[in-house]
Amino acid sequence: MPESYEIDQTHGLVISRAWESLTDRELRSHYYRLEADRKFDPGYRQLIDLRDVRQFSVTSAVLLGTALAHVFRSGVQRAIVVANDEQFGLARMFAAYSEADGQCVQIFREANAANEWLGL
Repeated sequence: MPESYEIDQTHGLVISRAWESLTDRELRSHYYRLEADRKFDPGYRQLIDLRDVRQFSVTSAVLLGTALAHVFRSGVQRAIVVANDEQFGLARMFAAYSEADGQCVQIFREANAANEWLGL
């Protein structure tokens, strides 16, 4: 699968990464696995790195479902790092759905800015 996550319990952070191609199935699987992980805390912040994704096969329905899945607590900071306009557009759609449900999602084109916003 071209996606993974790492849980940093010391910093209360989930680092999610995707590369190559990202599909509906992989996106749903990512959050199912994360939620089932015993080290995961829904109060952790999240850093999502999409910079190495070259192709998206993700539908708006799955983006909406994932955004509203309540994996993270409302108000938790979640940063998405992108490298191009296509990634930005999909990240913005995900952020809009998430924000409508009380999430705090920001999109960045620079990893350092995302890390700073997350307090890292």
